[in-house]
Amino acid sequence: MKKTERHQIKRDELVTAIERGTFYVENHARRLAIATVALVVLAAGLFGGWVWWSAGGDHPDVPGPGIGLPRCAPAVHAWIQDVFVHRGEGPGGGEAGG
Repeated sequence: MKKTERHQIKRDELVTAIERGTFYVENHARRLAIATVALVVLAAGLFGGWVWWSAGGDHPDVPGPGIGLPRCAPAVHAWIQDVFVHRGEGPGGGEAGG
């Protein structure tokens, strides 16, 4: 097989692949458009969530994890101590509720 024939075969394969891709896009344009919009919305949501999470408490007017978590941490810690460490004992050391 000559070099020019191999080159022509490769060129034909490339043209065939491009034609198949074009045919697929033409026949599935709506599905591809919906998938593209969904990916853009997902990316925007992830980016927005990352920005919100990163803000953390730098801006007092923007609610973020840096504002809410430190406020609830003592309550969560007390609950964990009560449930898992003291096993439901009340403040006086006896059984809770009794």
